Amino acid sequence: MANSKISPAVGQVRCLDHLNLTVKSLDAALSFYRELFGFVLVETGAPDPYPWAIIRSGDAMLCLYEHPELREAPHYPTPPNEHGVRHFGLRVENGPAFCELVREKGVELAYGGPVRWPRSTSYYLSDPSGHQIEVVSWDEETIVFDERPSDGEIYAGLTDTFGGVRRPVRTRPRGGSPGCGLVDAEAGRIGRLLPIQVPQKVW
Repeated sequence: MANSKISPAVGQVRCLDHLNLTVKSLDAALSFYRELFGFVLVETGAPDPYPWAIIRSGDAMLCLYEHPELREAPHYPTPPNEHGVRHFGLRVENGPAFCELVREKGVELAYGGPVRWPRSTSYYLSDPSGHQIEVVSWDEETIVFDERPSDGEIYAGLTDTFGGVRRPVRTRPRGGSPGCGLVDAEAGRIGRLLPIQVPQKVW
């Protein structure tokens, strides 16, 4: 990019403003995000050409556009043949309480249950349209990372190569019955995360 006299701080991002999602059923999406995450409807209008809505929970906003013939993009780890978001993350304050809510609603958690990371616990699930969501509960209210590790030291030295780019590799969690008990990463064994399955429950 050409040199600019404008301060880089001008473009500094305050937060991720919103995600725009295509959904198979707007009613089903509104119900799902309201019941699990407390999203409320803040704006809607005439179909364009399909129904749409903007919902909000805290500082997070989602723009939902209905398209009944929605075709799902490939799920990780399937190599994508089209661009797209593999999953998006939502942060919650009380992970165990959220896990109990998910179980009460009959929504399946991927990977056998919560997955433990160095500074957080994650709960992986999919919405009724197949969008993959990582629900994150951080250990501390203020998120602080250690000094950036060098290549080869990420996640206890477990790395893999995709298209010539080295990146962290998550170890595959141990299997187990669905529930709210933590699933520890299997030390020393390199594996790819399994694709998230769409919940069978109809919202």
